[in-house]
Amino acid sequence: MRKIQRFESGVWSDTEPQQVKPGDIIRLFEPDGRPVIISSNKNFKVKKVIPLQDGHYRFVGEPA
Repeated sequence: MRKIQRFESGVWSDTEPQQVKPGDIIRLFEPDGRPVIISSNKNFKVKKVIPLQDGHYRFVGEPA
């Protein structure tokens, strides 16, 4: 499972997928620690959180 970090109060902190809300700035990491690059940007602002089956989530967003 990918690691998720959320930017809040000037600090990146680990978070769970169900804690991510629209408007949050997040970054994702592969299980081996490599950053996930989304459209040439590591960070993105979440516009919509879509819950999927089996506790998975899809995040729709834009570059932050």
